[in-house]
Order: sequence, then structure tokens, then C-alpha cells
Amino acid sequence: MDPFVSLSPETRARILILLHSEDDMGRLCMASPFMLRYYLHYKAYISREQLSNNLDNDLLQDAMAIIHFPSTRVTPHDEYETAVARHMSRWSHRQFPNPLVTEDRESIVKLGGLFRRLHKYMSDYMAKATSPSIPRAYLCLDNVSKGRSHSIYTHKPFDLNKLNYDEKKRLFQAFLRYELFYKVEHPRVKSEDVMERTRFLAIRGGTKLQKLDLEGIRCVHEYVRSLYGAVLAHCSGVHRPEPEVQMTSRPSHWHFNADLYGSDLGLPGIYTHNTPMLADFGFELISTLIHVATRGEKGRQKAIRWFKSFVHETEPTLKRSTPIPGGLALNFDRPRSRKNDFEKTPGVCQQLFATIRSEEWVGSAYEPSEAALRRSVFRQRAWCLLDDARLYPRSRLSHFPLKQHMKNPSQRKSLCAQLSLTRL
Repeated sequence: MDPFVSLSPETRARILILLHSEDDMGRLCMASPFMLRYYLHYKAYISREQLSNNLDNDLLQDAMAIIHFPSTRVTPHDEYETAVARHMSRWSHRQFPNPLVTEDRESIVKLGGLFRRLHKYMSDYMAKATSPSIPRAYLCLDNVSKGRSHSIYTHKPFDLNKLNYDEKKRLFQAFLRYELFYKVEHPRVKSEDVMERTRFLAIRGGTKLQKLDLEGIRCVHEYVRSLYGAVLAHCSGVHRPEPEVQMTSRPSHWHFNADLYGSDLGLPGIYTHNTPMLADFGFELISTLIHVATRGEKGRQKAIRWFKSFVHETEPTLKRSTPIPGGLALNFDRPRSRKNDFEKTPGVCQQLFATIRSEEWVGSAYEPSEAALRRSVFRQRAWCLLDDARLYPRSRLSHFPLKQHMKNPSQRKSLCAQLSLTRL
């Protein structure tokens, strides 16, 4: 007998509302046909409660811009540029109606689906960002896949309730705006004309994004890029045999290089510049690849064939999307870096700025390879999202590579070698 039948309607609804991940929702509905029927009947109500508990009006505007983004399947090709420009103008001026107020059932259901899809990735990102060993954590796909990856290292999903209100909003906003911006500058559909116009609307429109907002988007881009690296590692059979890793200051525990694993599959271009381009496709493509690659040996071989097809046939026809200039949006590598850029940033940003820009280091700029590595490490640690270091393995910033870690020549070589083929 289905045990959920005996529960009150209020209890059943509460259980479903608390399941923020689409995978958790799917597992429950698969185990209980009764809960599946209940969910399908009350989907709009459940989605509404989840949205009202987690998204304010600003976040709803970002989400509405995503679910109602012009489709190339519906919009004629010669009208698409105009449609995107008009759509982004509505977003930048915050003109989308709030579906929780207008009782727009269709939009509420779509928003609920978007929320649950992104929630599992946000939880996975924060679990990895706060892990003792970045490379081991970032190799793991189990928390974002219904299948199993080759990595025997697993980590518990991160409870987003550990974040305070401001941290949670930054995280939601970064993921939503990443998804929106890479719909605007999708490698398949953008042209030279639309790139500049939509970039202007998105960044300089009615709602001008701050440097902190832009850096948040780049953090999510780095995370999605790492997912492709994990899929490539899974396809090539890479795993970490040690069951436990103790946090040390060794460079190998600081960074996950997404570009290392394509060469194992005989993909000559995938480890030089393709992972950043793949991350320009948003979450839809990587979700499909993870689903396919972790469905047994047949799925793994299918994913390998796709990567080879992408490198040899698809990639040459695409253009790299660059809606945000390269490098840290919050940049303290240069003497001209302004202190007021960091005055309203989260605590981790301020602490790192104060440390790196202290008098003893002023004028001692990083080498390009060092700066590239540090940018990647900071983003993999979600550096611009947290107010303090309480959630990191140690309640301090010892897991961020600073200038003192570059003094030893052998350590410097080990660090920089990891990013020798990376293009950010």
C-alpha cells in the first residue's frame, strides 16, 4: 500500500513544496503513484509556494525573462534580432508582470520547473565550492545525474538554508542571469549586430549591472565549464581512488582543470578552448550530456561520439560568446583597482582584497598564467557569493592561492602548469 495515501492533503502538499530539486521530486513521484497524481493536480499551487518562499520580485523578473525568451522555432529568422532586443529592453526596465500577483498559472508552472532545475545545480556548486578538495569534488556528477559517474568520491548535496538571505539571493541571481545572458548570446543564433545591441541592453539598460553581478555570472560560467570537464573525465574513465583527502596547501587541492581530459579521448581541440565555448550554451546542453553520459556504457560511448562531432563538425561554425569582458569583473591585479569597487562586496571579497592589496604586495603584479589560475580558483570557490569563510573547510581563506604561495619556484611551476592551456 502506498504510505502517502493516509497523509492529510496539507501534509502531502508540504512534502512536495519542500522538495526543491527536480530529481528529488521525480524520485518521490516514481516511488509513489499517489503523490505523482497529487503533484500533477496541484502543480501550480506547489510551484507558487516554492517561488514565493525563495524568489523576490527582482529574481522573478530574471526568471520571467528566461521562460519567455523568444524562440528561434517560433520567431521568424529575420525578426529574431528585433524580438530579442525588445525582450531584453523589457527585462532591463523590469516590465514583466509578476505571475504571483496576476495569477498566471502557465508562467507559475514554468517558473516552478526552472526553479527546481536550477536548484540542484546551485546545491551542487556550493557543495563543491566548500569542499576540502576541489579536484575530487568537481569530478563528481552524482548529485546532478540520475545515473552514476566513475568518480567514487561523493558529497552530500549542500543545504541552501545554510546561506543567509543575501547569500542565497546572490546565488539565485547569478544562476538566473547566467542562463539569461547566454540565451542572449547563444553561439548558434547570435550575429555581430545582435551581439553589441543585446550586450548594451543587458548591461547598460534600465538596470545597470554592477561588477559584483558580472563576476557572479562568470562564477557560474566557470562551474558549468567544470561540469563539461567532469563529463569528459567520466567518459575517459578517470576517477580518484583515495576514499579521503585531508585539506593541505598543496596546489593540486586548489583547482580543477576542466581542460585536461579531452586529450584522453583523442579530442585535439577540446582541451584548449572548447570547454569555455560549451559553457556558453547554458544549462540545457550540459544537462542533456550528463544524462546521456551517465546511462551506462552505451550512454558513455554516445557522449564520446557527440564530443568528437562537436570538435570536428560543429565548433568551427560557432562563435565564442563574450557578453562579459575577460578577467575578473572585480579586478585587483592592477594598481588602478579602485577600493570602492569592493566596499559593498561580500566579506570574502573584501578580505581577499585587503590581503592582496596590502602595502607589501602593491606593484607586484601576477604573471598572466598566475592570474588566470587565481581567477579560476576564486570562481570555483564561489568567492563573490559568501559573506564570510564559515562554510569553507577551514574558517579562513587558506584555500585561496595568494602571493605567498607563488614564492617557491617548484610550487609556482605546479600551479601555473595547471592553467597552461586555459583560455578564459
